[in-house]
Amino acid sequence: MSYLTWMSFLSYNIITSITPGPMNIIAMNIAGNQGIRKGRSVFAGLISGLTVVILLSGIFSSTLLSILPNLIQYMRFIGSAYIMWIAWVILRSRPESVDSQSLELNFNRAFLLQFINVKAYIWAITVYPLYVLPTKPSIPIIVAFAGLMLFIAVLCAMIWAFFGVILSSFLQKYWRAANVIMAVMLFYSAINLLSPL
Repeated sequence: MSYLTWMSFLSYNIITSITPGPMNIIAMNIAGNQGIRKGRSVFAGLISGLTVVILLSGIFSSTLLSILPNLIQYMRFIGSAYIMWIAWVILRSRPESVDSQSLELNFNRAFLLQFINVKAYIWAITVYPLYVLPTKPSIPIIVAFAGLMLFIAVLCAMIWAFFGVILSSFLQKYWRAANVIMAVMLFYSAINLLSPL
């Protein structure tokens, strides 16, 4: 891969990973309300789900590209509905209900959120044919690129989580406004999934 191709690959991955999406908004919300330590199971679910998506997209990229036009329609609606549900949970949560919120968003649900996250599939399915498959990759190369993509995505989510921790006193004081803003951002993400690709 040439230097310009590497720069294009990194730019695309960073921009795609840093933009608001379910993983980033949830990372910020969980870190701001519970702290990073208490939200570890949710973070682990998000990261595990994203890992599976990236690996599946890499290993089965050519197959998924032919199947995806049929599957994407269902995944867009399922993913959109699930993101709206997460937005609803955030919208109705209160600072004193952190424990009940953590029961509602746990490892399994965070994993599921990533597994049906259309943005993650589109991101991975775009990266592999453009940057990885032209180099005639082997399984180790696909796994290496998956690791690099995952590293970038997790780093970007941690940036959002860091801002959630920094803003935690603000979020505690103005929790209703913060929850509305985060829920609106998630609703916007969910609605965008329903727009034509």
